[in-house]
Amino acid sequence: MDKNAKKNLNILMAIDSLTLDFYGGAGAVFLDYASGLIKKGHNVAIFFRNPGGRIPSEKEIPGVKVYTYVNNASDPLTFLIKDIVICLRTLKNACAEFKPDVINLHHPLPAAAARFVPETDGCPRVHSFQAPWELEYRCHKILKKSDIFAWPWHLINIQARNLIEKFALQKASKIVVLSSFMAELLTRMHAIDKERIVKIPASVDTERFKPSGGMTAARRRTGLPEKRTVILTIRRLVPRMGVENLLIAFKQLLQERSDALLVVGGAGPLLGRLKEKSVELGISGSVVFPGYIKEDLLASYYESADLFVLPTLELEGFGLVTLEALACGTPVAGTPAGATSEILSQFDKRLIIDGTGHEPIHSKISQLLADPALVSSLRNSAREFVLKNFSREVMFEKVSEFFIKEYAEN
Repeated sequence: MDKNAKKNLNILMAIDSLTLDFYGGAGAVFLDYASGLIKKGHNVAIFFRNPGGRIPSEKEIPGVKVYTYVNNASDPLTFLIKDIVICLRTLKNACAEFKPDVINLHHPLPAAAARFVPETDGCPRVHSFQAPWELEYRCHKILKKSDIFAWPWHLINIQARNLIEKFALQKASKIVVLSSFMAELLTRMHAIDKERIVKIPASVDTERFKPSGGMTAARRRTGLPEKRTVILTIRRLVPRMGVENLLIAFKQLLQERSDALLVVGGAGPLLGRLKEKSVELGISGSVVFPGYIKEDLLASYYESADLFVLPTLELEGFGLVTLEALACGTPVAGTPAGATSEILSQFDKRLIIDGTGHEPIHSKISQLLADPALVSSLRNSAREFVLKNFSREVMFEKVSEFFIKEYAEN
């Protein structure tokens, strides 16, 4: 068959690990790609390590084929070696059976493994790059100076991730990024030619994330008080997310608005420390930590808030929560770290915080809440902005056309 004439491709997508119990932004993009490509008429198989828990199946993504493997090794070195071996074997079997026209790689480990699988030769390898693996590890791993025995392994881990990612990217025919910020970071860290980089922003499920009955009804569903001014953030609770600065900024806000309530949704290694910080600041009575928010309540939390705040310190590769909140009609104030300003500058530049510290965060929240007419206007236009620029239908079409073109040209 003429490659230019083929429009329904076999696309094998691979990620490191995946569970429906918690999959984060990278997993959300991966699952969106899979369901979107199937809707556009392609045959899609997904490949990943099962860390335990619920995994995607045809029930969640009708028409998808699933290839998965398990690695139960406990110590890090054995886990890494075993992961490479099992990943290679399972990927080889998947390619032999599925016979992909295009491979879409969402993580350096399966991307590196694909270089040793002869069945992938001659098949375009599209790498979806959401953040440098090394930097993600640096930002999430919390070590104290006193952890002297952990530091050597920590440094080896950093270097190994960098080298594996470089190796994985070398054979990518194209590299897809979600933002211009991530494209620049990719070029700087791995010396990738700009011609190999394609920007396709993420999308949001506007049927799932939408207003549903108004703020009062949403607060009843979430159990949040109806009469208070609610400031919301939902983050993985690690240092780079900047939640500690938000707590300090909120203490200042309480001096102006005693009715304010801060809701810090999400889980992570800093949860205990952040709770302690709220006590130290004397604001624990006005801060709620609901933990990991279940998927069926997420939209209600967004709709419950007067304002969503993204206090990121660094490495915001896209910020899917920004789009989710806006799709629910909730204005988002975000720091200029990473790609947040790329989204907010298209909507309303007045929502961009002037820095990442607690002073500019407080200043922006205070400024917005002092202008209810502006906030009301933003609430009325937020969803339309998302529907026009970041709907799933728009993204599905872009991704499908890109893969068809990539297959035809390779």
